[in-house]
Amino acid sequence: MNRRFPIQVVFILAFFIGLFKIVGVSPVIVKYTIEGLIFLIFLSAFGNSKKRGIPLLKEFIVFSLAVLFAVLYSGDYHFGALTFYRKTLIPYLLFISVYLKNLSIRDTYIINKTIFVLFIIQIIAAFPKLVFIGLAEKYVGTISHSGGSMNNSLPIMALLFLWSLYLFNKSKISKRKLFFLVCGYVFFAIVGVKRAFWVFLPALYFIGTFFYNKYVIGMPFVMPKLLPKALMGILFVLVGITLNPYLNPTREFGGEINLEYTRDYTIAYNLYDEESGEYQGRLGGNYKLISDLLTESNYILKRERKYSWLFGFGPSSFYGDNYLIENEDVDIETKAFIPTGFFRMMFSCGLFGVLAFLLFYKRIIIGQFKRIKKNVIGNFNKFGRAVVFSVFMYSIFIILEFLFYSDTYGTYLIFPYFYFLALIYKKHPIIMKNE
Repeated sequence: MNRRFPIQVVFILAFFIGLFKIVGVSPVIVKYTIEGLIFLIFLSAFGNSKKRGIPLLKEFIVFSLAVLFAVLYSGDYHFGALTFYRKTLIPYLLFISVYLKNLSIRDTYIINKTIFVLFIIQIIAAFPKLVFIGLAEKYVGTISHSGGSMNNSLPIMALLFLWSLYLFNKSKISKRKLFFLVCGYVFFAIVGVKRAFWVFLPALYFIGTFFYNKYVIGMPFVMPKLLPKALMGILFVLVGITLNPYLNPTREFGGEINLEYTRDYTIAYNLYDEESGEYQGRLGGNYKLISDLLTESNYILKRERKYSWLFGFGPSSFYGDNYLIENEDVDIETKAFIPTGFFRMMFSCGLFGVLAFLLFYKRIIIGQFKRIKKNVIGNFNKFGRAVVFSVFMYSIFIILEFLFYSDTYGTYLIFPYFYFLALIYKKHPIIMKNE
C-alpha cells in the first residue's frame, strides 16, 4: 500500500460522512473507521520515523492534563469523557502522523489535490440542497447530515485559502477560476443561512489585511489605507443582511435593510432579550456561566463545589447535541442559550481547560506569525506562503469561534488545517523554496 492512500481515505470518509448517513450508513461506523485508520497511520509513522521531537507536544500534554483533572475532580468516568477528548486527540494524531510520515512531493501533491476536490464537491452539493430543501442549516455539503456551524466555518476555511493564494500568486493564478470559486463558497454560505458568516469573514479580511501589509510586505501602518478595506467589509455585511432571511425584517432572501431591526435581533439572539429580561444566545450563555462561577447569581448552577470553576463538571457533563446533563448541581434550560466553544470547555474542564486550549492554539498562532514575517516567509515558495498565511488566519478564526460562536474545531472539518500545519512544521519540499 502506498504512503498517501490511507491519508486520502481518511479525508474522503471525513468529507462524505453526511452523505453516508443519507444513504443509510451509520455515522458511528464511519467515525470509528476514520479514527481507527488514523490510529493505524500514527502507529506506522511513529514506528518508522527517525525524527526526534514532536511539535506542540507540551501544549497537548497540558490540555490532556486539564481533561484528566476534570475527570478525576468530577468523578466523570463515562464514555462521553473519552468522546470529548477524542475531538482533540484524533486531529492531533493526524497532525503527528503527517509530520512523521515520509511523504514525497508526488504523494503530497495528490493528497492536496484530493482535499481541493473534496472542497469543490461541497459547492456542487449546495445546488441539490437548494433545489430540494431550500435555504436551511440542515445538511452541510456532503460532510454533515445535520447542519449547524460548519455552514459558516467550511466556506471561511476555503475562502481564507483562496484569498491567500491570490495574495501570493497574483500574477499566475486564474482570476476567472478564483472568481467562480469565491462565488461558489459565498453561495454555499447563503444556502446554509448562517448569520455569523457575514460578520466573521469581513472581520478576518480586515485583520488579515493588517498583518499582510505590516508584516508580510513591510508596509507602514497607515489607517487611511485600511479604510477602503473597512468600507468593503461594511458593504459585505449589508449584503449579508439582505441575503439572510434572519437578518432583515421581511424575513426573506433579498429582504430590505433595516439596521435597527438587525441590531435588535442580533442583541436578542446573541446576548439579551429585553422583553423577557433574560440573557440568552451565545454571549448570554457565556455571561450566565461566568457570573455563576464568580458570584452566587445561580443562572445555571444550583450550587457548585469549591473548585468547579477551575476543573469544571466533567468532560461528559455537556456532551453532544442533546447537552446531556447528569449532575445534581446543575440546572440548565438548553433552549435559553446556544453554547459556544468557550462555554462547553469552561463547563466541562473549567478554567484550566480553557487556558490549556488557548495555550495550544496560541502556540500555533505565534509560530505562524513568526513565519509570515517578511524576512522568514521568503523561505517558502508561493504555494507555501499561501499555506502559512491561511493557516495563520484560520488559527485566529478558531480562537474567535471558540470565544464567541461554536466548536467546529472539534469536527472532522479541522483535518485539512492540521494536515497543512504538519507540512509547515516538517518544512516539506512542496511548500519550501528550492535552494
